[in-house]
Amino acid sequence: MTEQLYIKDLLTLQMVWEKPLTKEKALKVKQEWLDDLFGNLEQVITTNVGFYKALYYWLESEIKDKTLGDILIQYMPFFQNYGDYVSGYDKAIYTFEKMMKQPALQKWFSNIQANEPLAKGLNFDAFLIKPVQRVPRYKLFIDRLLKCTPQDDPDFPKLPAALEKCDKIAHVINSAKEKQIQREFMSKIAEKIDCGNELLMIPGRSFVKDIQIDKITRKSKRQPRHLFLFTDVLMVATDTLTERCVVQVKLQLKGSEVKDLPDDVENGFLNRFQFLSYPKSLELAAASKEEKDKWMELLLARIQEADKSLGSKIKVIPMFEPDAKVKRCPICSEKFTAVFRKHHCRQCRRVVCGNCTKHKRKLPSQSEGERKKRVCDDCWKHDEHWTPEGATSDAPYVSSSDEE
Repeated sequence: MTEQLYIKDLLTLQMVWEKPLTKEKALKVKQEWLDDLFGNLEQVITTNVGFYKALYYWLESEIKDKTLGDILIQYMPFFQNYGDYVSGYDKAIYTFEKMMKQPALQKWFSNIQANEPLAKGLNFDAFLIKPVQRVPRYKLFIDRLLKCTPQDDPDFPKLPAALEKCDKIAHVINSAKEKQIQREFMSKIAEKIDCGNELLMIPGRSFVKDIQIDKITRKSKRQPRHLFLFTDVLMVATDTLTERCVVQVKLQLKGSEVKDLPDDVENGFLNRFQFLSYPKSLELAAASKEEKDKWMELLLARIQEADKSLGSKIKVIPMFEPDAKVKRCPICSEKFTAVFRKHHCRQCRRVVCGNCTKHKRKLPSQSEGERKKRVCDDCWKHDEHWTPEGATSDAPYVSSSDEE
């Protein structure tokens, strides 16, 4: 009986993983992690044990005072417990991945999978997902039963009501399954991206699209980049000799802007557009006009969705002014030469001379521990948030650490 096998899997999840993790003090598993991982598993087990007993007694009874439909209608409301389990499943997987970054826990879970007979060689999340898959199977069973039951059978009038109740619960489960498909896809994406110490898979984040594209530096050089667009961020990565990309920067979508740029025929940069964000802004060049239009439309749509979310918007970082466009320092008006060189103010992003950029200060876009950045005399007269009118030019941006 499949219900009996299912309950065995639930008990395995509880006995092989939950209880040992609770008792194994050396692993230092936090109670909040256990709550995230197993949620209301105990309630789910209690519900299904009761359901199984009712089915077993009904099948074994010679005198049946109830129909199968009666039992299904009676127990369907109890399966509301699955809603709590499924809604917490996303967080459970997130917590599990976080725990697996600890060598001691990773070794413990691998040992269970390899040596515990009840695990049947399966990993932890193969058991964790079973309750998520269960209610849709009940719905399929009742639907098939209804189609096979004659209209004059005592069960026939009861089955539609049972199916309706199950359908409501299955609706919640199906939406969670869609998230699971996205999670599996995210896992494949995670294999391609090296995010360092930052977690890629967080609750609510979904993958949208990726593209190979050129970033244009302020010195008019191409730098190949791999963009990964998610529902909340744009990750800018560089390809390596291995199959994994290394993320250079993560840009928030909320509050960001996308600007169209004319073709720069002189330098051979066609299909240009800007992505203005925080802590960086970029000029990009797509391979074709169709690709550019598609990505601008996609980015704008995702930004609009992100802007609907809670929280304050970012202040986008201005673009660096390109070296080639500036012949004189805008502050002292001295002409630039091979000796009298150009520099960039890291606050307003303008091209200025060395004499007019002798001040340094900590800027809002810097992370803790970074050195103070060079700022011009104009910016020094104001606070760190000031930028002169027109500083956000249609010019490419690179950070002080970017290649030029």
